[in-house]
Amino acid sequence: KQKIDFHIPFNLMKAETLVWVMRDVDYQETVTRRERQGTSDGMSFRVARGVYYRTGTTAGGGLFMGALAIIDLAKGRERNMG
Repeated sequence: KQKIDFHIPFNLMKAETLVWVMRDVDYQETVTRRERQGTSDGMSFRVARGVYYRTGTTAGGGLFMGALAIIDLAKGRERNMG
């Protein structure tokens, strides 16, 4: 075993063991983002003032995309929110 003489940002459980340490690296995770895409077709009819009846069809579904998201920045780096 090798002794680590600097702070690591992890809380390890009893059964877990730290295998590899890299300093000054951003922490990223793969996240799944969901977007809705769809179409509609039809007409709207005015029934009364402020009341409309819509006829037609709608179709659509979800689009799932995988992307890397930065969870935490390396020490000394600042997040650019602009």
